[in-house]
Amino acid sequence: MNSKTLVKGLKLSAVDADFESGNGQGVTGRVLDLVLVMAGRPEALADLTGSGATELRRRMD
Repeated sequence: MNSKTLVKGLKLSAVDADFESGNGQGVTGRVLDLVLVMAGRPEALADLTGSGATELRRRMD
């Protein structure tokens, strides 16, 4: 899955670094977890929060 397509319409925000990307429903977590999810690694989903996290889980199923 293409990471750009995976996170389209979502706003990613890191809690441990100065990182924010995109717009839309929020997905919050450690920068490592955000990168892992963008790389298609679903094990990092458990540590993400926000209104967009549910949508991100759905897209990865």
